[in-house]
Formats: sequence, C-alpha cells, structure tokens
Amino acid sequence: MKRTYFIAFTLLLAAVSLQAQQYINGSFPAHARQAITLSTYEGFQRKQVAETTADSLGNFRIACPSGYRGVVFLQANKAEGIEVIVMQDNSFTLKGNNLLDIANLTCINNETTVALYTYYKQQVAREKALAGWKYLEKVYAEDPYLKKYNKGTVVSQEIGLLEKEGTDFIKAQPSGSYIGWYLPLISFVRDIPVSIQRYPERIPGHIQQFMHTDFSDGWLYRSGLLPVLMENYYFMLENMGKPLDSIYVEMNKSTDYIVTNLKEKRPEWLQETAVFLFNLFEKRSLYPAAEHLSQTMLTQNGCVLDGKVSARFEGYRSMKTGNRAPDIDFKQALAKQKEKKDDSSGKYLKGYKSLSSVAGKYKLVVFGYNECPECSVQMPQLKQMYPVLQQHNMEVIYISLDTEKSKFEAVAADKPWVSYFDYAGWEGRPVADYYVFASPTMYLLGEKEQILYKVVSPQHLEAILKMLK
Repeated sequence: MKRTYFIAFTLLLAAVSLQAQQYINGSFPAHARQAITLSTYEGFQRKQVAETTADSLGNFRIACPSGYRGVVFLQANKAEGIEVIVMQDNSFTLKGNNLLDIANLTCINNETTVALYTYYKQQVAREKALAGWKYLEKVYAEDPYLKKYNKGTVVSQEIGLLEKEGTDFIKAQPSGSYIGWYLPLISFVRDIPVSIQRYPERIPGHIQQFMHTDFSDGWLYRSGLLPVLMENYYFMLENMGKPLDSIYVEMNKSTDYIVTNLKEKRPEWLQETAVFLFNLFEKRSLYPAAEHLSQTMLTQNGCVLDGKVSARFEGYRSMKTGNRAPDIDFKQALAKQKEKKDDSSGKYLKGYKSLSSVAGKYKLVVFGYNECPECSVQMPQLKQMYPVLQQHNMEVIYISLDTEKSKFEAVAADKPWVSYFDYAGWEGRPVADYYVFASPTMYLLGEKEQILYKVVSPQHLEAILKMLK
C-alpha cells in the first residue's frame, strides 16, 4: 500500500512540475524547419536561454525560464524575431505566417502580449494618419491661398483625436499592470527619433519624462529597452539644435540623474550602466560627456568599480584637455630591441631619445597595431596628410601595440614619421601611462606636451588643423 502511495505521489509531483513549466507554442509556416531561439534581457544584455527547431509545418514548442518576468525575444533562424511579454506561468500560443508579420499575428492565452500587439497595430495606422494630418496642418497654416479656407481647426481636431486614442488605449490598461507600465515607455522610446525629425517641440517633454524614469526598476532591467532608451535619448540631446555647451550641460544633468538613481536604489547595476554610457559617449565622440561621467564615477561612494573599469575612467581624468601628457622614454624601446638583437631602432626613432625631445610645435601621438581594422584605414590617410601636418610644424609619433617585429615593420616601414616599438604590445608603459583601451587612439599635443585634443579620425584632425594658428 505504501508503495502505491509513493508511486501516486511521485506521479503527482511530476504532473505539477510539468504544469509549472511554461512554454511558448508557435505555428509559423514561413519558418518551417528553421531554428527557433528564445532570449531574455538582463540590463543591457540579451541572453539566449532556449533553442528548438520548427517542424515541416512551422510548428514548435520552446520553454521559457522558470520564474522569469519581463520581455523575451523569440527569433527564427538567427534573423527575424519579435518581443513577447511573459508575466505568468501559463503556456501560450503564437500563430501567423512569419514572426515579423505583426498585422496577422494571433496570440492565445497571453493577454499582456495581445494588448501589446493590438497597440502596435493601431499605432502604426495612427502614425501614418498623423503624418498626413500634420503635413496638412502646416500647408493650411503657411500657404496664403489655402488660409482662406480656414481648415486649420478641423485638421487640429483630427490630430487631437488620433493622439488621444493612443493615450486612451494606454490609460485603459489595468492599473499597476506590466502592460500599463510598458506601453508608455515603449511609446516614449519610439517617439524620440520621430520628434527629432518632425516634432522638435516635443523634446522638452521627452527630457522631463526621462528625468522621471526609475532606472532601478526591475521591470525596466528585463524589458530590453535600456540600450535603445539611452541611445535614442542622448542622440536626441546631441541633435536638439542648441549650442554645444548647452547640450553638454543637459547631458551631464541626465547622467547625474541616472547615477544618483542607481546609487541610491541599485548600486549593483551602476557600473554596468556607466560602462554602457561611457562606450556610447566615446562611440559618438561626446568626450566632454565621457569626461564628466568618469569624474562622477571616480568620486562617488556607492559603487566599487573593478580595476579595468576604474582605469578607463581614470584615463579621462588624467588625459583630459589641458593636462600635460606623460613623456615617453624611447630608451625602453632601444633596450628591448638590443635585447632582441634588433638593429632597426635608429631607423624608426630617427635618433630621438623621448617624446619630449621630438622636434615640432605640435605632436600627434598615435597608438595602433598591424591587425587593427580601423588602423589599416586611418594610417594611410594620415600618411597622405603628412606633408600638410609638417606645414603646421606637427610630427606624428606612432606607438606600436604589436609584439612581433615583422608586424610592426609592416606598418612602420613606409611611414615618414617617428615609430616606437618595445615588443610589449598592450602591456607597454606608454599604453598604461596614456590609458589606452582601444585602437587607434590619438592625442594631439601642443607645447610642453599639453593635451589639446583627443583626435577621433583623420577627418577630425583636418578640422582641427583649420583652427590651429
């Protein structure tokens, strides 16, 4: 009898376990026999957590992570994909022709996702209509002939009704629900690029909304929206049509808000967020914003930075405009070359003993290496510019990050400038002193090695040349 009870209890546990496992069932003929993957979001990362293969009819079943609450990304053949909201433990079904055909997508047993894609479908139609009505509004307001028809009021009413429909749909969602929180945010993220192009008057409102966003919210952390929200928002600030000084003031205020918000509520997320912003600023050459972020992170007490991250931030404090750049002792390279029985030192260093001894009013210090893709583009451009640089009394000092002489010489042999090679690669003293983490890295120095600019590209250098006396 006890054995019978044990077997029954085991079967019951198995049934409960099976029931607790959440699955997404799909039917998409266009994806027959294709790989189907499921990914979750954690902050700025998207992580694949499951994979299956659709059958010959495009049917599949894929498991969701137990207990996960937020947005998941369902992808076919590592290409096409859609985002789906998972807020319950029950399984649900998606049907359509292909994942990107939202207009014909059907969702069963997941009301949150149904609401999301209903909103998407309606919003696409509304945006098309709004674009037309806003164009007419401008035409009737500016064209002297059409003004006499006095249609502006009618057009404005239609615009108001369409905008109100979108707002009303969001307000109609259950209070405190994920969809009620998610729709205003996704709408905000999607509106920013449109506002930059067509409706700049919306930008002050977008800034206010951003400055009231809770970046410590777990829903936001698992929404997949963090990267695009940051990218769109700072791009909007960069292009809002104000003087550059005012733009950086606004950027720094926004950065301070994010740092303070996370430091107080989620300090464990602060470093990840700061690194993302730092990379974003560097990618877009927003160096004053990167410098401000670095200074803020190095002086705050709520987050312990790991060594590599701390060094990257410290680089902006040490290598900021106006500081004196570290001297580079060429004797280190000469000693290492002697040790390697390399007799080419004089050929590339041109007899100079240090960076400070190099002749020239200006010095362009360039860090690069043989297999750097961007270096292979920019170094020939710099070589072509070299006669012009010489006219400006500027010398180029190339610091090689290679560890093999053959690779170094493949870059340096046909270049007219000073080239330094110490066999140390990324572990060399100049790399540490100049806080180099990417290649190419370029600094333009003035008299007494004062840092004038962090140079982004040869094109940037051309623009700088026009400002030099």
